[in-house]
Amino acid sequence: MDLASGNPDPALLPDLRASLDRTTYTPRLYGAAATEPLLDSWARSSIEDEVLRPCSITITNGAVDAVERLLTAHLTRGDAVAIEDPCFLASIGTLKANSFRAVPMDIDTSGITPQGLLRALESGVRAIICTPRAHNPTGVSMSADRAAILGSILAEFPHVLVIEDDHFSAVSSNRYCRLAPMSTTRWALVRSVSKFLGPDLRVAVVASDLDTGIRLSTHLRSGANWVSHLQQRLSAELLSDPTVIDGLANARAVYERRRTLLKSALSEHDIEVPDTFDGLNVWVPLDRDSEPIVERLAESGWLVRDGSQFSATPGQCHRALRVTASTITSDQAREFASALAEILASP
Repeated sequence: MDLASGNPDPALLPDLRASLDRTTYTPRLYGAAATEPLLDSWARSSIEDEVLRPCSITITNGAVDAVERLLTAHLTRGDAVAIEDPCFLASIGTLKANSFRAVPMDIDTSGITPQGLLRALESGVRAIICTPRAHNPTGVSMSADRAAILGSILAEFPHVLVIEDDHFSAVSSNRYCRLAPMSTTRWALVRSVSKFLGPDLRVAVVASDLDTGIRLSTHLRSGANWVSHLQQRLSAELLSDPTVIDGLANARAVYERRRTLLKSALSEHDIEVPDTFDGLNVWVPLDRDSEPIVERLAESGWLVRDGSQFSATPGQCHRALRVTASTITSDQAREFASALAEILASP
């Protein structure tokens, strides 16, 4: 049983084949505007009230593409970037590939800790990457109170680039709490569609300050030039379709129910996980090294992720498991919890 993939449930994704048949698409040629007007309109109507300031809208080939282009548009090799610890695997890879230096920020059940953020800022980081909700791997979402505290700290460092990767937006069980204060001059809010329209639909909407929007567009033109207008148009029509919107609400409820199934099953064996979680995964803290536990689970037929893989820096080792609950059933949750409890009880 694969509980390691981090994938959404295919049954909860919209039928892209049927949607393509209904899509009103006109072939685009070289020289056309990079952003599909319908997607730009959707993005502004859904984001402008949240960022509360003038913004640029740019479309990228997914969230990872957006984060990499944002960093390389503003930073140079060797610059320090603050990331959550534990951290999204793709962010770790992006920093390594571009020779940026990772500076870890501790997180708790309310998000990045104030002490962790302040230490990173005082060390001289030039950018911050954060997940405002459904943090991968832990599932933590930033509370409104924590966002306000972190914003007051960031206000003293207005020129640090703040990137918020809101990857689970449309199916999150928590509301978005903005990190970047009004004084931040360089910021970007990234929302991809991968988790709820499908990973193969490589589209992310990036709202940013105007200068960052120009830089991001310039870097996009020098590489991929633009994101497929067919993909943009399909994404826009799906996001405006009442049937799809109802499906997203159902997916939100189903994912929450499945996370709760797994948490309850683990709790029956006195294996406790944090109450505050969201997303496709459940983070299971352990009191011992996680690698042998992962290996023994694999021998029993259960694939999970070793928490140490999500360490922001090589010196930090997280004793935990990341278990993908997106497709789990009641029986599977009970069987997995029983298998894990048996392993934990053995020498």
